[in-house]
Amino acid sequence: MGEQKLALTLGDRTLLGTVLHHLSQASLDEVICVLRPGADELAKIAQQAGVKVTRNLLPGRGKTSSIKAGLRALHPETETVIIVPGDMPFLLPETFERVGRAACEAQSGVAVACYRGRRGHPVAFHQSRFCDILALSDDDPLYTLTRGKVTHLDLDDPGILININTPQQYEEACGRIGLPFTCKQERS
Repeated sequence: MGEQKLALTLGDRTLLGTVLHHLSQASLDEVICVLRPGADELAKIAQQAGVKVTRNLLPGRGKTSSIKAGLRALHPETETVIIVPGDMPFLLPETFERVGRAACEAQSGVAVACYRGRRGHPVAFHQSRFCDILALSDDDPLYTLTRGKVTHLDLDDPGILININTPQQYEEACGRIGLPFTCKQERS
């Protein structure tokens, strides 16, 4: 579905706008949205949500390059980073808070949200692990740091496993909030 899927409507917001709204409902000090150059429509959505936007100037290098761009944009005293894909509109605000706290308390400095024993998102890293993320190649998957002895936090939030990657998943998401499948891409 591509990056522009984040501009698809879901109720009265876009997918990205919904995720950012849920993040704004959590007790977080800072939210940063990482976008590729030219994603001006998405930047406008993020800015309207009061979120700082930073750009990944080399998005073709891999997803980890975006995570690293976000890390570099954080306030230097940031204690924990919570990594949230922009296509997961059903995550609960308390999930962000609990995963972030778990990463701070975990000996490994890493916490992964789970639902009914299945790993999902978000994942959180304590600042003691930021250097490990920055040391990854831009195309190394982040999950290489979430294997082994990390905290798996089983939460009652099915949104941990629900992302929108296909037209069918988008249709299901519209149905989940009681909308007929007439959701459409927002135009600026």
